[in-house]
Amino acid sequence: VEYKLDEKIDGRRVEIEKTDNWWTLKNSRLEQMVRQTNMDNTEAKERIYDVLKKWGIAKNLEKAGAIPGDQLRIGEHFWEFRG
Repeated sequence: VEYKLDEKIDGRRVEIEKTDNWWTLKNSRLEQMVRQTNMDNTEAKERIYDVLKKWGIAKNLEKAGAIPGDQLRIGEHFWEFRG
């Protein structure tokens, strides 16, 4: 992918792809946040759910057909979609 120097890139744009078993979310910033999340810390994991809502990802997943309980793949980690 090539970008012009003056071209702005939306850091919150997330690619959503449905596979047979889960939804894949692709965004380098979101994937970085997930990699840095302490999976043993409930509050840290809640932050990712908060980002999904604030960035409009949860709403876009619902529009695409995701239902609570569906699996979301972000990088190498899986999350349960809450709706």
